[in-house]
This record gives sequence, structure tokens and C-alpha cells, in this order.
Amino acid sequence: MYNNSFSNSFIIQKNSFSFIRLICCLIVIYEHSVALSHSAWINLHLAPFAVKTFFILSGFWVTFSLLKSSSIKEYTKKRLIKIFPKYWAVIIFTAFSFVFVSSFSVEKYFLDAVLWKYIFVNFMTLNFLQPSLPGVFEGLPFEGSVNGALWTIKIELCFYLFLPIIIFILFKVKEKLKCKNGESMILIIIFISSVCFSCVVDYFCLHYNLSQSLKTLFPAFLTYFISGMIFCLYWRMIEKNLNKIILPSFVLLFLINYFNIQIVSYIITPITLSIIIIWFATRLVFLEKITHCDYSYEMYLVHYPLVMLFVQFKFFENNFCLALLSVIGLTFLFSYVLKRIFESIFKL
Repeated sequence: MYNNSFSNSFIIQKNSFSFIRLICCLIVIYEHSVALSHSAWINLHLAPFAVKTFFILSGFWVTFSLLKSSSIKEYTKKRLIKIFPKYWAVIIFTAFSFVFVSSFSVEKYFLDAVLWKYIFVNFMTLNFLQPSLPGVFEGLPFEGSVNGALWTIKIELCFYLFLPIIIFILFKVKEKLKCKNGESMILIIIFISSVCFSCVVDYFCLHYNLSQSLKTLFPAFLTYFISGMIFCLYWRMIEKNLNKIILPSFVLLFLINYFNIQIVSYIITPITLSIIIIWFATRLVFLEKITHCDYSYEMYLVHYPLVMLFVQFKFFENNFCLALLSVIGLTFLFSYVLKRIFESIFKL
């Protein structure tokens, strides 16, 4: 659709992106297990970086998908099929199956308005409006949230909606206005606007006691999505310099986050993290052999309720290592089944 307008668009035959997604999923599963079970096992707090990695990869690959799509309709169809069928299936399955772990009777459970509110608002990705089910996970962390990982889905959807608009603007600037480097300036403006949003939210949360959840709104993560976009749109130019900038990126990322320089981190972290991720994915291609299929989205959808079940039945308390391996194994199993079912339905 717009591919001819961006000569730097790319084709990568071999890569280890699926391996990186797998590692990020395992990090999230491990750290959710530690946090939710209040385990004494070390928590390196790498989950936020894993989530941000997903946003970078989304900017990278979804931009590529849009550029290769023949129309907005085709792009939209691909995105909707990617996100919603599996997401809705997980919502329905957990909502109905968790009657067996609820403190409510079967009749009371299905007659409770909370159940139907949970299904309705979660279908619309408004998980924060009703994160729990009646009588399920009472007394557990985060008010018994059934699937606390789903907050990122609405962020992804915002990215998907935002991308065609920004690509259209970049296309018009490049093709119609003949403005040299105009598209780069637009991306920089959006990036800086996202940084400013995060700084303003930090200020108001600190001085006016506002909810920390404001830090998880869509604009706060635009820097990561835009970084992924930039790698896609200017791939040929950036790729040949990756080896030169990888080491400085490692050093900068470590120093900025070690010394917790917040404002600088909002600018530097998305850029350096993107460089590191793309370098690993395109240079360490032998890792591709470890992951023949990408189950990261399915794993992200199903792992959290499994962790909560294991917390509910105190499996982590009895043997954390065995419980963690069981959660990972069950996550793979359910992810495999989920992926295969919907591949057969939609002929993916």
C-alpha cells in the first residue's frame, strides 16, 4: 500500500525474533510467579523491559505488515484476527471454568452480575473496570485479578489504530509536500510528545497523589512503538551501523537505569533497547532453530490465570521450582492448543 514510498523497507530472511519473544514471555511468567506468590526467590524486575520489548517488536513488525498490505481493510482484518478471537476465547474460558474455584455456588456464580460485567468489559479490553470474578481468588494480590496481564492488549489496539494515521501523514509529507526529512521530524515530534506525557504524569502522580495507573496509558509507551517503526522504515540505513552502536547502547541502557535518571531514561531506554533487540534478532540468527513457532501471544494470554490458580492452592509455597516448571509447561500446552484451534478455524 505505502511500501513504494519508503525505499528503506526491508526483508529479513533469517532472524531470532521468536526466540526473543519466548525469553520475554518466560521472564514475565517467572516474575509474575514470584510477585503473586510473595516468594523469596529473586525478582530482577525485568518484566517491564520484556513488555516494552513486545511494544518495540510490535512497532517493527506491524509497520512492516501495514506497508505490505494491499489496503487498510486487509491490514485491519489481519490485526483483528491476530488479537480478538484468541483473546475472547481466553476471557470466556476463564469466566466459565473458574466457577469450579469460586467460593460461590454454581447457581449464585452464574446469576451474579459481576460475572457478566467481567465478560462484557473484558471483551472491550477495559479490564480495569472489572478485573475479578465472583468468589474467585478472594484475598489474593491485586484484589484477585483473574488475568492482570491483559492491560497491554488495549495498548496494542491503540497502536494498531494509530499506525495507519501516522503512516498516511508520513506518506503525504514525503510524496506530496516534497519536504526533505519531514517524515523523520514527525516521528521525532511524536517521540518527544510521548516523553513529555510521561514527565507530566510523573509530576502529577508525585505532587497530587494521582493513580500510578496513569503511567500505563497508551501515550506513555509510544516511544517504544515509534522506535520499532523507525527501524522498519529506515532499516537499510540503520542495519549497516548496528555493529557500531550495539556496545554503546548496552552501556547507556545499563547506566541510565542503574542510576535511575528518570527523564533521561524516557528518551534513551526506548532507543537503546530497540538497538539491542534488533541486533540480537538479526545477528544471532542461529537462535532461530530453538523456536520453530511463535507462541508468545498465546502464552501471554493464558499464563496469568494459571499462576493465580497455583497461588490459590499454595503450590508455590510447597515447592516453588516445581510449581514454576508446571506453570510453564501448562502455559505451553494451552498455548499450543489455542494456536492450533484458531489456525484451523482461520486457515492461518
